[in-house]
Amino acid sequence: CKYIPLACFQCASAPCVKVCPAGALVQGDGLVRFVPEACIGCRMCMLGCPFGVIAFDSAAGVIAKCDTCDGDPECVRFCTPHALEFRESELADLSKGRGFARRIVEVLRPLLRLIEAPVHMVAGRRL
Repeated sequence: CKYIPLACFQCASAPCVKVCPAGALVQGDGLVRFVPEACIGCRMCMLGCPFGVIAFDSAAGVIAKCDTCDGDPECVRFCTPHALEFRESELADLSKGRGFARRIVEVLRPLLRLIEAPVHMVAGRRL
């Protein structure tokens, strides 16, 4: 598979919108929309997204975010095993997504500790 869909959960009170200093993410009509010309490439929204589904397009210097393809997501249409489906937000199972996000954090936590370790520490050992 060449492409991996990063489907936005369209949070009711989207943290990504709240942390964006440029106003490049706006919320209305139940959707979180991206305004590319407002994006300053700071990636704060990527940190704010609890599900980690905002990517950075380094070629364009801005984020890349699911826009639901105006209600007909291509990822859903072209998923041959039919593992994806597009639902209204009140029907979505957010607890499943939150559980997935928790598992990602658990897996990444040891790596983050290495990154945050002081320079004199390598793999938990003092040099």
